[in-house]
Amino acid sequence: MDIRNQMFRELHIHANVIYVLKNDSDEIRALARDSDQPYRMFGVTGRMNRELFINTLPDWDFNIDDYLFEDMEQGFDIAYMPILEHYDVWCAIKGLEGEVDHQAGLQKYLKYCQTHDITPEAIKALGMIDNLNVMNLYKETNEGYRIISEYNINRITYVIGHHPKAPEPFVVWRTTINRAGGYDIGHYFTDYDEAFKDFKERINDEVDKQVYLKRKCFRKERNGNETR
Repeated sequence: MDIRNQMFRELHIHANVIYVLKNDSDEIRALARDSDQPYRMFGVTGRMNRELFINTLPDWDFNIDDYLFEDMEQGFDIAYMPILEHYDVWCAIKGLEGEVDHQAGLQKYLKYCQTHDITPEAIKALGMIDNLNVMNLYKETNEGYRIISEYNINRITYVIGHHPKAPEPFVVWRTTINRAGGYDIGHYFTDYDEAFKDFKERINDEVDKQVYLKRKCFRKERNGNETR
C-alpha cells in the first residue's frame, strides 16, 4: 500500500505491485507496473517505513533473471508476490529454457514456491495454461543431502536424500508437501536398495494408517446417521 500510495502521489498512476523483496537490513526492492499501461514498469528502492525511490524501467531492460533472481541471490527475500505474478514468473522461467545465469537465485525462488504452496495445481487453478510446471528445476537439499525422490500421502511426504560424501550416503525422512515442519525421523543407510526398501515400507505404513483413519471416520458417521 505504501508503494501504491506513493506512486499515485508522485506519478498520478494506479500501480499494480508485482513483487516486494526485503533483506535483513530492511532494504526494499520492488517492481510495479501502471495498471492502465502494463508495459510501463517501475523499480522501487528504499527502506521499510522510510522514503521510497521510484525509477522508470524500460520494458526491454527487465527480465526476471537480472532483477528477481539476482536480488534473491544477493540476500533479498520475497515479502509480497500475488499468485498471478508467480504465474508470469513461471512462464518466464519456461521461456528462458534453462538459460538462467543466477541459478542460486532461481533455486531460492523455487524453495519459496515449495514452502508457500505455489504448486503446479495452484497455477493450474488460475485457468491459464495447463501443465505449467517449473518445480522440476528445483534441486532440493537438506543437511547436504540432495532430495532424489519423494512420495505424498495427503499432506505427509517421505523423501530419499543422497549425499555422496557422507558416511551413510542415503537417508529417508518424513516431512510435509511444503516442508513447513522441516524434515524428521531420518533413517540413514549406506546402500540405496536398503534406503528404498525403508522408503517403500514407511509409505505403505502411512497408507495403511490413512485408510484406517478414513474407515474409522466413515463408521462413526454411519453410526451417527443410524442413531438419528
